[in-house]
Amino acid sequence: MKKKNLFITGLFIVFFIGCKPLICGCEPPLIHNLVLTDNSKDYTGENDGRNITFKDSVPFGTTQVSIKYIEVSFSSTPDKQIGDKLNVGTPNTITVTKDDGDSGKFTVTIYALKE
Repeated sequence: MKKKNLFITGLFIVFFIGCKPLICGCEPPLIHNLVLTDNSKDYTGENDGRNITFKDSVPFGTTQVSIKYIEVSFSSTPDKQIGDKLNVGTPNTITVTKDDGDSGKFTVTIYALKE
């Protein structure tokens, strides 16, 4: 009986300590998902954790696209919102700030198709 109680207590500790970042929102400020649009088509880039790249995605001649959807870490706020414009061909920076002040900068680069 004592071993069973010890086992259950161990599981309880592992579960709550192991899941603590999910429960308390202790994950670092991140961009989980970013969808851009040119009002006719949506684009999803490759996210490596700090850089989001949209390779050969938007039509030739496109100079700006809008943010259609942005998903960030729990209790975090991005400095760019839905509808904000991002430039094509030059790096854009999005800063995500958590409620505790911790922040992270992300580079978003959008490349147009060649002529």
